[in-house]
This record gives sequence, C-alpha cells and structure tokens, in this order.
Amino acid sequence: MTEGTIALDANILLHLYRLGEHQRKEVLAVLTKDEVRSRLWLPYQVGLEYQRNRDKVAYDQSKVYDALDAAVQGLLNTAEEKIKAAIRDANVREEALEPLAAAREAVQQRLKELGARHVIDYSAIQRHDPVRVALDAIFSDANQVGTKPEQQTLNERIAESKKRYIDEVPPGYLDSKDKDRPEGDYLIWCELLDFAADSGRALLFVTTLSVNLV
Repeated sequence: MTEGTIALDANILLHLYRLGEHQRKEVLAVLTKDEVRSRLWLPYQVGLEYQRNRDKVAYDQSKVYDALDAAVQGLLNTAEEKIKAAIRDANVREEALEPLAAAREAVQQRLKELGARHVIDYSAIQRHDPVRVALDAIFSDANQVGTKPEQQTLNERIAESKKRYIDEVPPGYLDSKDKDRPEGDYLIWCELLDFAADSGRALLFVTTLSVNLV
C-alpha cells in the first residue's frame, strides 16, 4: 500500500522492547522514514495500552535471559543426574560428564552476552526510556495520535463490547477471558472505523496478532 494511513496496534510498539538491538533499530528506522512516518496514525486506545503496559513488558524482557539460563541449567542438571545414575564406572562417568561442564559454562556465558547486548536495561528505562523517546519523535505531528473519545461514547462502547463478547462477535472476544480490560480491541476497532469514515482515506491496521474483525 503506497497511499493511505497506517495505524499501529499496541503490540507493535510493545514488541520493540522484545526485539534484539539490531532489529529494534531497523524497525524504528523504517517508522522514522518520512514516507512512512507522515502516514502513521495512532488510535488513542493504542497509546493508552502501550503506556499502561510498557513498564511490565520491559521488566519481563529484562528477566528473559536469566530464565533461559535457569531452564538450560535445569536440563543439564537432569542430564548429569541420569549419567551418574546410569554409569557405574567412575572413570567412564567422568568422561561422560566432562562435556556437560563445558556446555554449562558456554551457555551461561553466551546468554549473559546476548542479554547485555540486546535487552534494554530496565533501570535505564525507568529513567529515560529510549523506545518511548523514539516513538514520541515519530508521532510528533498534529493529529497523529487519536483524541480520547467522549466519556459517554466510551461507556456505550464498553457496554456494547460486553454484549458482543457474550455473543462471540469479533473483534476481541477470543481472548476476552484472558485480559483485565478485554474491551480494548473493540475500542480500537471503533476508533479505526471513525478515522476511516472521517478521513476518507484507505487505512491499514498493523498488528502482530491474528485477529477476527468481522
């Protein structure tokens, strides 16, 4: 699509915290290009959900490599126990265990290096979030971020979303039980419809999820 407006979902913005350094820079570079940036539009609800969740996503990502290391060490421990239980000859047993020790050290070192290189330091994010700073610059033009709907409109849409989820009418009903605020998808959808109707422009909605809209 070479014309029209591009709207981003919150998961696109939050995914920036999960990407490695190189990919994160590549995505931001694309969004910063004039021919792309000038066509971007952010629904109000998307911005709200990004702001609500960015701290948790960044914190969770800061623990990913530690969790991976713990999981791998657990597997190596299990392998070590099986070798010790199965091989009675002490000399043979030591030969079998030797590569496990090397693997343990190699995995720990590599995961530590990858985490240091690709994860944005959580304490730094709390002081000066580089992703938030980059997004603020990208969505800096007037009317590039949707305005908050009137409270009465929000109340009506939230009530409607609850009815739709009971009747299993998309969007959002498939994961409505897994979210604290399941109305978010429907509120975004309403904003997209309003924007498309008001602007008269083609509108592309970009998300990382597979969603049912109709």
